[in-house]
Amino acid sequence: MQIIDEIIFSYAIFQQKNILCDFREAFFPDESMTELLDIALAMARYRHVLKGRIAHVAGPNGGQIQIARNLENLLTLKNFNYRCFSDMEAARNWVSE
Repeated sequence: MQIIDEIIFSYAIFQQKNILCDFREAFFPDESMTELLDIALAMARYRHVLKGRIAHVAGPNGGQIQIARNLENLLTLKNFNYRCFSDMEAARNWVSE
């Protein structure tokens, strides 16, 4: 949630179009569906600001990529242009298109 707040706060200064979030070293509990819903709802409040592409790079360990895909599905339903990746270079290419 803090990351979302920082992105929204910095938007007024940087006017970013696309966002790349590197979560390769982050830890998300396997039972984090409630947390994912909280993130999706928090982001939905700022839909008017988060108009560009958002890339989520997940780590290869455990179920991190599955959790990222669940978040991708939730945010896609909220009309975000959000994709998860396991490869940083693929994510960079996608946000720079």
